[in-house]
Amino acid sequence: MRMIFFLSVLSTLLLTGCYNKKNSVEAESTTHQQKEEMEGEHDFIDLGLPSGTLWATTNIGARLPEDPGDYFAWGETKPKQEYSWNTYKYSYRDNSKFLHENQMTKYCTNKKDGTVDNKTELEPTDDAAVVNWGSNWRMPSREQIKELCDRCEWEKTTLPGRKKVLRVTGPNGNVLILPCGGEFLGRGLINIVGEASALYWSRTLNTYIDNSSAECITNGNVNLTSNRSLGLLVRAVYEQ
Repeated sequence: MRMIFFLSVLSTLLLTGCYNKKNSVEAESTTHQQKEEMEGEHDFIDLGLPSGTLWATTNIGARLPEDPGDYFAWGETKPKQEYSWNTYKYSYRDNSKFLHENQMTKYCTNKKDGTVDNKTELEPTDDAAVVNWGSNWRMPSREQIKELCDRCEWEKTTLPGRKKVLRVTGPNGNVLILPCGGEFLGRGLINIVGEASALYWSRTLNTYIDNSSAECITNGNVNLTSNRSLGLLVRAVYEQ
């Protein structure tokens, strides 16, 4: 009787071990599959650029190329209701300074602007493309958006539904559509010069003026920067 009981317990333990191992493998496989699906569900386009950079066909948070999608403060990975220094993740207001200057707590190369860490490009954990689309996607570097601006032909046009977009034609004739979605200041969407502008973050900090701004595409130009706390659009690049 004892022998039968022992064999029964041993059989149960072996089956449980196999079941748990199977469950663990299945869970790992499911996680890997979900990751692949997240990274593979977004399309990119080859514009024939010298660097071989592949640009996403839609903005982060958008379903169609002409839709703006989500807005992000620089270094933040989720959209929010208010875009200001009061809600920005990596700053605080220093009341001891003239005009109560905002001090940066990350991505800073000058001590007058905040805590120096000499980081000039967003880490993956602060990259909206990586966090929302997976590790094969990144927000573009300054060099990548400069190449897009310098090597492509840019034309502003209006699509049906009065949607203003920029048609970006690459050296090989392929076309990228960038919606002109303006930017968010506080709780409101604002435009520049009376009409919607196309403003897109790079992952590169501005180190020329002060560290409270970052490099961005502005209507086909890359030599302009924007306040890090404002809400801009993100068009990712694919990195294999």
